[in-house]
Amino acid sequence: MKENQLPNYLPARLQWVWHMRLRHLLVLALILCSPALVSGLMGDDLLHWLLLSQHMPVTPIDDYSLFNLFSFVDTSPERQQQLKQVSMLAWWAAPDFYWLFWRPLAEASHYIDYVWLQQPWLMHLHSLLWYGLLIVLAHRSFKLFIPSHQLALLATALYALDGAHGLTVSWISNRNALMATTFALICLLAYDHHRRTHSFTAWTISVFMLVAALLSGELAVGIGGWLLAYALFVDQQPRLNAFVRLLPFLVIVIGWAWLYREGGFGTSEHTRFYIAPLQRPEAFLLAASERIPAIAAALFSGIPADITGNLKIQWPITLVGALLIAGLLYGLWRSDNARAFQALMLATLITAIPVCASPPQDRNLLMVSLGGSAMLAIWLRELYLRMRTHRIARYSFWTLVILHLVLSPLSLPLITYAPALLNQAGEKRAQTFPLNTHQRTLILGGDMMEMVYLLPNLQRLHIADRPLPTHIVNLVGSDTDYTWTQTPDGALSISAPDGLLSNGDQMVRDLDVAPFQTGDTIYVEGAEIRISNTNAIGQPTRIRVTLNDPDDWQILQWTRAGYQVAKPVGHHNVQSTPGESR
Repeated sequence: MKENQLPNYLPARLQWVWHMRLRHLLVLALILCSPALVSGLMGDDLLHWLLLSQHMPVTPIDDYSLFNLFSFVDTSPERQQQLKQVSMLAWWAAPDFYWLFWRPLAEASHYIDYVWLQQPWLMHLHSLLWYGLLIVLAHRSFKLFIPSHQLALLATALYALDGAHGLTVSWISNRNALMATTFALICLLAYDHHRRTHSFTAWTISVFMLVAALLSGELAVGIGGWLLAYALFVDQQPRLNAFVRLLPFLVIVIGWAWLYREGGFGTSEHTRFYIAPLQRPEAFLLAASERIPAIAAALFSGIPADITGNLKIQWPITLVGALLIAGLLYGLWRSDNARAFQALMLATLITAIPVCASPPQDRNLLMVSLGGSAMLAIWLRELYLRMRTHRIARYSFWTLVILHLVLSPLSLPLITYAPALLNQAGEKRAQTFPLNTHQRTLILGGDMMEMVYLLPNLQRLHIADRPLPTHIVNLVGSDTDYTWTQTPDGALSISAPDGLLSNGDQMVRDLDVAPFQTGDTIYVEGAEIRISNTNAIGQPTRIRVTLNDPDDWQILQWTRAGYQVAKPVGHHNVQSTPGESR
């Protein structure tokens, strides 16, 4: 078939895909992502601002990251105390909890953001440029595996216009995923050039790009799946020779992993959010068996992975994901694109494995969705070829077209603007925080993650003649129903029959691994928190909070509308307050 000849499998309503050029697709994708330019800062962006503006009230971690931007919590008792004093770390965190990531190149990009660019819209433009480059590289990478130029372009359209990428593009601190995936694809393309031309320069570039990818983000490990698929399905050399040529890349990854571990980077086993594969292999394999089908369901159904991977009842999603994979294999195994599909499936499966270390989230699927988009493009072609003889194929084709080429692109500008809405809610609540003579504050019912970002929000909104609090201690999470009383000596007694900690609160302490015991005591400067009672699984059901000087503290109630003064400390009447559910 000639390059400009319309293929017989492309319906008239999709002929725009055939006539579209990569530059048109690139412009369209960037326009749809442009709301990111006005989405401001969100979440970890605020911590990065606090660190690089030198307003962080915590001693820096002594590791070999550049600016500690992804070194959130280490096991230093002194530093954990400093974090707990301002609720950047919850009081119930496990003593040996740590959360450290080594991403020096991503840190360098944020240094440019906050020291040189300074304006949020320029920081977002910085991320959009990375996304634009990634789209171009994705198109070239698809052409390595998919023989048809226009089918590769369809795969690029599915990838570039995927609404699942919205938060990755618009959350500045998530740029590490953009950078890691971009450098990883340059590694793959340079390696392909080396294999075709035997260029030593291309091989050198490939090696350096792998190093750059790994130093940008952990997702870069997934490029191993693409290199392996290339060796098996694209490289013309005998397989043994093709595998041997990949050994330098394996050595680099092993060396990076060794440096990562030696530097103390990684996550504690006392968290339900991240599961370190090398530290907890059984837990990781169990999680992966549930999360890979959930990721597959998200890739092909268009339902966000944040939903498919976090439902309380996992087996239906696992079943749907398994059926989708089986259906794809059955329908495509004998097609003329079967070899390309097999290569893409292998690459996608291996790429998904490191992502399973945390609950499925769209923002972590940037590399996984490369293979997903390419497989979906092939699947759409095969379904269209069967439309006239199979009703199911016809319904499936149009369902996928509507989901991935209509609804998903339409959702992209909405999702890229989402950080603005989330941050505005946090800022509005921070504006209600009473800055007065009380330098110490207890909070009841505060959302744990919002508490992490409360101080930087207060710093950014700070009015010069109103002092910032030196202590902010969140006693109870927002997903808990509780009652509290104040004793004559100023101490607080807080009870929750179902437990004080929700599943979300166990991000910093997995009670299955580190349960509380009755009598455990946690100290925060100026306050002592004692576990009065626990249930059978080590969940605190009652705590007593003793304050050294009750008159120095104010008590606030967190609500969706903002912070409210619950009751001046020192009054001895009983208060009863139900926690709000999010």
